[in-house]
Amino acid sequence: VQSAPLYAGLHLDSQAEAQLRASIDGVLSEELRQRVEAHLRDKKRRLHVTLWHVQRDSMAALSQLRAAEGRRVGIELCAVAADEVCVAVSVRVLPAEDGQQVACYNEHPHITVWCQPGRAVHSNELLAQALGGGGGGEAAGAVALLDLPERTRVWGSVSLHYS
Repeated sequence: VQSAPLYAGLHLDSQAEAQLRASIDGVLSEELRQRVEAHLRDKKRRLHVTLWHVQRDSMAALSQLRAAEGRRVGIELCAVAADEVCVAVSVRVLPAEDGQQVACYNEHPHITVWCQPGRAVHSNELLAQALGGGGGGEAAGAVALLDLPERTRVWGSVSLHYS
């Protein structure tokens, strides 16, 4: 019996990360840009869209993602949400290269590009407030929602992570 992963995600490669950085650079304040750059310099951090999380989603939902492991999936960058705790890019998960749709069980799909240590889950609350969907928590301070002037499409690969 295979153990459950901690999460399943769409991980961006270095080319996709560079495209994301270029896409959001023009809408971030200098302060936020510096926070994001410092955060992303840590090579252990890989930008990703969380598709499924063990603490939030059902085990039944995981089977489709196991079958999609390794598949390249399109990701459309839509907007940037920011507060004093984190910066997240709202995204739309597009079909895979083979035309198949890969499920995303996160109510507000996104890529967290900066957060205070230990606060990554806050990005879900931030997006819920910024996009008007309510949410179980509160964003910290004023929330900025910045539309990206051009919708950029990048690619991510489905992978399961056990730690």
